[in-house]
Amino acid sequence: MRLAVVGISHHTAPLEVREQIALAPSRLLEALHQLETKVVEGIIVSTCNRAELYTVLDEGECPEALFEALVPEEAPLRRYLFVLEGIEAARHLFCVACGLDSLVFGESEILGQIRRSWEAAQKWTTAGPVTSRLFHAAVTVGKRARSQTDIGRFPASAASAAVLLARQAFGTGLVDCTVLVLGAGEVGQGVVRCLVDNGVRRVLIANHHVERAEALVERHQAVSVPWPVGPTTLAQADIIISCTGAPETVLSAEDTARGAALRQGKRQQIIDLAMPRDVEPEVARLPSIDLRNVDDLTAVLEQTRAKRQETLPGVEKIIEEATDGFAGWLRERSVSPTIKHLRELARGTSAAETQWALARLAHLSPRDRGVVEALASRLTNKLLHTPTVSLRRAAREGRGEEYRAAISDLFALQEAE
Repeated sequence: MRLAVVGISHHTAPLEVREQIALAPSRLLEALHQLETKVVEGIIVSTCNRAELYTVLDEGECPEALFEALVPEEAPLRRYLFVLEGIEAARHLFCVACGLDSLVFGESEILGQIRRSWEAAQKWTTAGPVTSRLFHAAVTVGKRARSQTDIGRFPASAASAAVLLARQAFGTGLVDCTVLVLGAGEVGQGVVRCLVDNGVRRVLIANHHVERAEALVERHQAVSVPWPVGPTTLAQADIIISCTGAPETVLSAEDTARGAALRQGKRQQIIDLAMPRDVEPEVARLPSIDLRNVDDLTAVLEQTRAKRQETLPGVEKIIEEATDGFAGWLRERSVSPTIKHLRELARGTSAAETQWALARLAHLSPRDRGVVEALASRLTNKLLHTPTVSLRRAAREGRGEEYRAAISDLFALQEAE
């Protein structure tokens, strides 16, 4: 069995392809349900910029076929997929957790998304010992990178990029703009927080779940508007930032055009952070609308990229330490069956010989019999300790197969296996 990751990302596929397979929460649960019958263990990471399956494969199993079975049949995926196996799959996830593989270099939102992906897989019992160990290590690596290096000093997220994009368009006038935020999830909360931090005085929030919007309104002294939003509400906004988790578009070209007409030609910027997209692409053709999407964020953050990349050596050192540690754990795990069989053989022999001795010591009191049994158990455990530790250490150092073969031969464990 081997660890592997298969999927697509902003490195391998354009936005039009990524949005076809973006897994909204409901579709993610459906995909995890499918995984239960298809893989030994697996965890799906689905964000605006990637959809990846981390799994443990049986010999000869095709990772591309597994991934394609989880997404719509019409999606032309094969030429966009990437596959990494073994320790390279682990290193990739650690880079993702640190924000090094993100469209927005160093962004922090991905760490929470990785944690939630792991939790969802645990809930559906598709996470197993290998993938759970991997994701636990990834969360730890992401936290270390942000606490032990300066990468956390330069905030980089879809939310901060969107607000920076708006500031580039409106300059100092941003503080006087009315901004409509569609969606009150994690990204929406980040957008509102960044807007307030940048001095924006009037923020409107619309969300399908009213109570979530109300909580955000109270926290940031914003204004709640009804969902779904209509042309009248759209017309109030100089900037619309949309970041819902809806499986379909929530902002149509027709409603946007009607809203734009009410603005009488006054320009309006719409920033679509969602995947799949919240805004119909036809909106870009409207004369007074400046429509941006997630692929437009990269250029916006080039000015801070250099500062964040100065932290790269420190982050890479943390990633390599974690990668080496996980590789050692995998190698150590490979000798676990041998250790198990050795212990079973030793304890079985100890139990049989103890019973032989006790059958000839019938005069012993129950207390004395217990002492004999404890003696046999303690001797067995002490004799097993050194070869067990040595085998695990050898495995972590890459010499596990040599030691495993020797122990199997010395104790005739082949028959037991």
